[in-house]
Amino acid sequence: MEIGLLLNRIRNGETIANIAKDIDGIGEKRLRQALKSSGYEFKNSGEKGWHYIGEGQEPLDKSIFDYAIGEQKVIKSNNKVIKEVIESNNDVITGNNFTLEEIHILKKMANNFITNGNNEVIKQKIKSIENVDRKRKTFHFSEVLSNRLSNLADKNDISKSDLLELAVLELLERYE
Repeated sequence: MEIGLLLNRIRNGETIANIAKDIDGIGEKRLRQALKSSGYEFKNSGEKGWHYIGEGQEPLDKSIFDYAIGEQKVIKSNNKVIKEVIESNNDVITGNNFTLEEIHILKKMANNFITNGNNEVIKQKIKSIENVDRKRKTFHFSEVLSNRLSNLADKNDISKSDLLELAVLELLERYE
């Protein structure tokens, strides 16, 4: 999320807590810290709100992830407590060339695939079925199976006949 967009949402009355809920990978505290790191400070007197106090031009078109600082890890070793701060201000993260924002995008894509992966696989398989003349058949299923089929079809926005055709094709390929 760009800082300019973030600030517009704040000026339109949204709280940082609500905005942070919309952004995967960053919480309210880290979002406030990122704003401060980018040169902004919150004023509670006079003209209340976030104001730029940094040097140079405001970074309105930069990503908030460019200024987000990683969490602190506390490690206990030989009865000593070692604090390790992981920073990633647009730097190369250990072992790869991804910025924090690129990692955020990749995580979003992976979560989307995990959530919708099977749906897309089913849709791709259905698209690969030859579009030939169809023949109407009537089958009887248990009510439970019929409901499950209906739910799957509705959830994936696919017709029941397409799902059944795919299922029968896979059955025939496996056992024929």
